[in-house]
Amino acid sequence: MALNKFEPDVLVRSLSDNVFVVEVNNQKLPEFLRSNKYTMNVERGAKPIITSRIVADLGLDTGNLSISLQHSRAFTLLKCASHVVERQFDYFTEGFEALVPMTLSDVAEGASVHESTVSRIFR
Repeated sequence: MALNKFEPDVLVRSLSDNVFVVEVNNQKLPEFLRSNKYTMNVERGAKPIITSRIVADLGLDTGNLSISLQHSRAFTLLKCASHVVERQFDYFTEGFEALVPMTLSDVAEGASVHESTVSRIFR
């Protein structure tokens, strides 16, 4: 029996002891969004900093609702994941013992989105 390869939606990497980069895994994005880079820097005690590089304006004015919705999903995923990293900062630096319980409501409030949005993003 072959094992299925798991590809995460979000990648977290450390720049230093106090800074993590959260990015949407481009391999999980549709082909038409892969030229974009969705990243945020999360630093202890600071709000996440958006460092996304968006190659083209993918707004509704392009007439392609599908592209706009996929772009919006990637950005919302990035906001939610960045908030989780911000709240779980000690877990990333100190280990499992520092893990803090979180609810969908906690993530929604921190990312300024509705709780149902968080539920759909993290499914």
